Amino acid sequence: MHGIDYLPLMTQIPDSTSKRLEILNTFRQFWYPDQPPADVLPVSISVTETQLEIKLPIALIEWHRQVWPTSMTDVKRGRILPLNELYFTNEMLIVRKQPVFNGIVMANWGIHIDRLNEDDPPVESIIYKRRNRVSENLSTFALYCAAYDTTDKFAGNNAEQLEGSLPEDAIKMDFPDSFGVIETAIYEGRNWIALTSGSSIYLRRRDPATGKQEFLIRK
Repeated sequence: MHGIDYLPLMTQIPDSTSKRLEILNTFRQFWYPDQPPADVLPVSISVTETQLEIKLPIALIEWHRQVWPTSMTDVKRGRILPLNELYFTNEMLIVRKQPVFNGIVMANWGIHIDRLNEDDPPVESIIYKRRNRVSENLSTFALYCAAYDTTDKFAGNNAEQLEGSLPEDAIKMDFPDSFGVIETAIYEGRNWIALTSGSSIYLRRRDPATGKQEFLIRK
């Protein structure tokens, strides 16, 4: 998508699942232009459904098609589980894992077995035995994860020091500041996206003309 500006996509999340998935596709094309949609083969879906004895929600399949495999599957910093690694625990289908509280605790995000018959079911976080509803639909949660991962997972990309605060055109995304687990906020602007956590800022910027990206951190 060289030559195309990235403008804020998620300042207002649409009500339609299909529209939310369109945003996810546009987001992936700009920030991961060299990673086309994954080839989620019908046989992979069939094998997973047979092994787990369930039918996978449409939104879950599309989430995998859009963003897996990409750099968003970092094991140490949180990952979307590939289809062949989905599993049940306490009647919850676990779809994402992420270490929180400096890696002391593993947070799981999942879908209750009773809601798997829905195309776009709600998502809950599970820490120890505590469950908390974090999103009324999986597609919104997928957008949050894409934005969060895009900004949070570049510590090893020779990030430079960010001087000052967020750019003046910063617009806060239409997400809860936490999703029940991590106190964060995500901002967008023209050709950049940033995560704030406390006083820390993780900003990713892309030149639409060249495709070159830079990573800036302020802690």
